Amino acid sequence: MSENRQGVLEMSKITTIPAGKEIRLSQEIYYYMLMQVPQGRLTRDCDIREYLNELYGASYIDFDILATLRTMPGYHEYMTRIVERVPKHRLVSTQGYVSDGLCIEKLQAEGFTILPAKGNRTERVLDYKKYLFNFKGTPTVNKAVLDQIQREGLRAFL
Repeated sequence: MSENRQGVLEMSKITTIPAGKEIRLSQEIYYYMLMQVPQGRLTRDCDIREYLNELYGASYIDFDILATLRTMPGYHEYMTRIVERVPKHRLVSTQGYVSDGLCIEKLQAEGFTILPAKGNRTERVLDYKKYLFNFKGTPTVNKAVLDQIQREGLRAFL
């Protein structure tokens, strides 16, 4: 606090926000989260991160392929199997935009209406917010399961 010319105490205009807990999770956890999104539902990167931030009491989540997994024999084949099972097309941007043409085809096959691209923006899912999946209360998405994936990978879930 400081005193201004009129002798009134003022609070500093600068607010310092303490850094929160940052954690690094395996990329496999991200893939697992996407695998939990059922047909006819969508999710966004921010929804996944928000759920995990709350679950782990973190302010920031980073995903990485763990070094121990990269050196594992058969790692490439293992990751190929995972990626083939991830419904990546159900991941949209924060405003419902779709990443590529293959995703559009898959979303249309699931019954979503796709709005055409406008200007420099890609195609978008109509009323996408109605279809957002809520990870809370999903029995297969809990800290015990995610901690197991962090330690052992997704082999037990494939």
